[in-house]
Amino acid sequence: MLVAPGPPGLEWAGELMGNTLISLWRVMVGFALAGVTGIFLGIIIGWWRNARDLLEPVIELLRPIPPLAWIPLAMLWFGLGFKPAVFLIWLGSFFPILANTVLGMESTPNKLVEVAKTLGAGPWQILFKVGLPSAAPSIMAGLRIGIGVGWMCLVAAELTGSNSGLGYMIMYYYSTMEASKTVAGMLMIGIVGFLMFIGLKKLEDNILFWKAA
Repeated sequence: MLVAPGPPGLEWAGELMGNTLISLWRVMVGFALAGVTGIFLGIIIGWWRNARDLLEPVIELLRPIPPLAWIPLAMLWFGLGFKPAVFLIWLGSFFPILANTVLGMESTPNKLVEVAKTLGAGPWQILFKVGLPSAAPSIMAGLRIGIGVGWMCLVAAELTGSNSGLGYMIMYYYSTMEASKTVAGMLMIGIVGFLMFIGLKKLEDNILFWKAA
């Protein structure tokens, strides 16, 4: 494991922060991909019955498979390092985002749809001005759950040939029996996960300010 030169205390602090930033970057990339794909497919499945009938069986077949079970295939498809780690984080985040988006779209009140039709709104106007605003709270809840699950998949993701990141650091110091550094890595995962949750909650409050009205 590469660390910055310097006094032992600073060296360890630099190692911890460096690995934290690496892990955060991996999680942000995987989560962003999960957000785009999960919301997009969720809108399609939740809004159009034909798409739901076609895609739902495939989704329900894959959803129960835990991310850990995908590690061998991730390494086979993407090799070692960044790509398999991002894939596993995407996989962990994708299904909660998808499920909550579908739920939100399906829960759009029929009365609102009928009123929009009465006022002359077309199908796309109903989708963007009725369906999506109605589903927005559920979508934001899915994003909060998704980033939490993706962050928890971090340790598994960084076992796929990575030589950096908090997950790798935890396993490395576990193997060298340095419990304090192992616990420090675990605590950092908890702290960063909590801060990401708070950040998304603040974002939700700003975007969905009308909920409190």
